[in-house]
Amino acid sequence: MKENDIVPVAFCPLIRAGQAERGAPKNILELDLLTDLAKKYEKSSGQIILNWGIHRGHAIIPKSSKKHRLIENLESQFFEMEEVDVQ
Repeated sequence: MKENDIVPVAFCPLIRAGQAERGAPKNILELDLLTDLAKKYEKSSGQIILNWGIHRGHAIIPKSSKKHRLIENLESQFFEMEEVDVQ
């Protein structure tokens, strides 16, 4: 995609509990991998997902109507995870 200047876009990249696809966990934010990384970086699981996408060059468009989550979503771009954690 990079060679064609195509940037993947993630609109509403965080899945709500109860809206998971077949076979997916009920709440993706509670996956062990995400909660472990959240503890490691002292961030929320949502911030880990958003930061991962940003780090990989994706255009991220998170959605929320809650002020504290809007702030949290914006703050997700201001930390850097180790390379091993974003692969």
